Amino acid sequence: MVNATASSCFTGAASFAANGFPSGIQFTYPSSPPTITGPVLATSPESAGNITVNAASSLAPGAYTGTLTVTLGGVAYSNPLTVMVSPVATTPAPSYTISCTNCPSQSQGGFALTPGGSVTALIAITRQNGYVGNPQVLQLGGLPAGITISFDNSAIESAATGNVVAATISASATAPAMTVPYIWVTSWDPTLT
Repeated sequence: MVNATASSCFTGAASFAANGFPSGIQFTYPSSPPTITGPVLATSPESAGNITVNAASSLAPGAYTGTLTVTLGGVAYSNPLTVMVSPVATTPAPSYTISCTNCPSQSQGGFALTPGGSVTALIAITRQNGYVGNPQVLQLGGLPAGITISFDNSAIESAATGNVVAATISASATAPAMTVPYIWVTSWDPTLT
């Protein structure tokens, strides 16, 4: 908003002009500025109208300085004007991460399996930036002989499971007792690009 103060008597509307700015900065002046009747004192300024400033998206962020001239009662008043252009705000894309919430640490050696037994690894889905999809968790890489893994991907569709996929690691009846130090898993959601 531009405020007017003056000591002389006049009646009329203000006119505006901005100079020294790049073409990417556009000023929109009031189409019907208010009529000001002088004298207008500094202690009681009157609005000469609102000026809207728009910056093109291609304009580099930074400070741009020029001059704003306001003409009142036939007298031009010029003052420096600085327009600050901030970087365009971007919204992070929806995404997610996966992690195992109960996997043994490296020092613990891994999951212990007995012949015909099984263990369950809990793969947590952490949603970020408004992600609402249901990614599928899949096995990545091979497993020792006699060991299989299955995923309950439907579990993440239930709020009661806390967005957790159950990965069941099973040993056949003929498989020897062993410790599975790690399993490689990946995830996939076709809705994400």
